[in-house]
Amino acid sequence: MRPILPLLGLGILTAGLGAQSPIRVLTLDSTRYSACQGTTLAFTSSSFFQFANLELTNPANFGAAGVVKRSVKYETPVAAITAADLANADVVILGQTIDQATLSVQEVSMLNSFLCKGGGVIVFGNWAAQAMLPVTQGTLGSFATADVRINPNTPMSVGPFGTATTGFKLNSGWSGSFATIGPTGTPCLSHGPTEALAASFAIGPGKLIVIADEELLSSTVKSGCGTSGWDIETRRLWLNAFAWVVPQDGFAFTTNDVVFDTFGQGCPGTNNIAPRALWSGRPKDNGWLEVTVLDARPSTAGVYISGVQRFTQGACWLHVLPILFTLPVSTDVNGTARLGSNLPVLGALRGASLITQVALLDPNGANGLSTSNGTEVRFR
Repeated sequence: MRPILPLLGLGILTAGLGAQSPIRVLTLDSTRYSACQGTTLAFTSSSFFQFANLELTNPANFGAAGVVKRSVKYETPVAAITAADLANADVVILGQTIDQATLSVQEVSMLNSFLCKGGGVIVFGNWAAQAMLPVTQGTLGSFATADVRINPNTPMSVGPFGTATTGFKLNSGWSGSFATIGPTGTPCLSHGPTEALAASFAIGPGKLIVIADEELLSSTVKSGCGTSGWDIETRRLWLNAFAWVVPQDGFAFTTNDVVFDTFGQGCPGTNNIAPRALWSGRPKDNGWLEVTVLDARPSTAGVYISGVQRFTQGACWLHVLPILFTLPVSTDVNGTARLGSNLPVLGALRGASLITQVALLDPNGANGLSTSNGTEVRFR
């Protein structure tokens, strides 16, 4: 019998070598979510999303004998998305947070960096489209109740969990939407005749799904909290969406993979709010780069200030020195501005950074100005 023991050990070792690692899922903790009628909206602990949650942990769906041969492992929820947290994740799921419309520029920058390395992200909730505009390059559509129907041949409608019924009307509530979805997006679910409720995006090697509604994924009907959209079609859409964003086994993100970053704080102006600025895009392979300004004084003018070194003068005043160049900026009626283009990443630029902040004319700011935080793009 002795010769059998080494063979058994070899068999166990071989099986272990062949096993795939679990899909690590990162979510935000309950401090970032509100409650409705006493029930939290946190994704992993809410009865509203229990079906969507349980489907991911069902071994018949994701597991050694499942449709997708990798199990799902939820990491400990976090209060904010940081590079250190993303180092332990393959997929990030963000639901309808208290502040989803204004996710911090640091969080959006980290998610963009994570996608550029090849990670997967799903964001859902009424303000999801708005929150991710700097990453998707889309434009915001209406907030309304509209017919939501399944589009054909998309990562949500076709995948390992089957093919959804084209044109099927889903049970959705009041929601946000995209008016346009940007150059790398695919409209997955329609919102009325011309807008998109959900879309998929290829951000470099990374994959992003944005669903501008939370009721679509809700499995619980509660008075005052909206409707329940969960059904057999929604299940198929959700599982296909998750399977699509999952990176290959062995994916790893480190702090050295941070492409976009923000730092410091701005000096406030109108409404005692400081403008926010962030670089975003797809900087590899001559990809799109864009600097976005948010929460600024509407319909005002100013300058983008850029250089290659971080600097802080005072608590909020200047974040770039020396200043290499400036470009004019004008905010729209919503207090936003966007400037971008396809920027060739020449060999001489690799390893360098471009640091930018915005200074705007604002009679309610110190010295008649308001300024943003600093934002950085690193050329890898």
